Amino acid sequence: MRTLILAVTLAAVPLMACGTTGTTQRSGSGSSRNTITRAQLEAMPSMTVYQAIERYRRDWLRPRGATLQTDTGRRFPTVFMDGRPYGDLEVLSQLGTEIVEEIRYMSASDATTRFGTGYPAGIIDVISRR
Repeated sequence: MRTLILAVTLAAVPLMACGTTGTTQRSGSGSSRNTITRAQLEAMPSMTVYQAIERYRRDWLRPRGATLQTDTGRRFPTVFMDGRPYGDLEVLSQLGTEIVEEIRYMSASDATTRFGTGYPAGIIDVISRR
């Protein structure tokens, strides 16, 4: 009987480990921790992009620690619009969500891979409606 219980327990452990994979990233119209979708923006009309980020992904707005090797004076994410540099976080307060299709956060390492060095706090890329 003990052998049977032990065998069942040992067989179940790997299955339980496969049950969770950490954070989920979805593509397309689904949401992820690095994206604010058009559907989410439409749920809260008449707000600025800054207010939307504050509502849905507040952690994007927090300062990132800088090291001596990467300290360029930028502790906050740089704002991009449609994949091009647009300004600092203040510009998000001047943009209404009605012109936005999607907002994406890109980590410092992903930003470096795509745009080169100079973005130690990452990038917030605002994708406009076309």
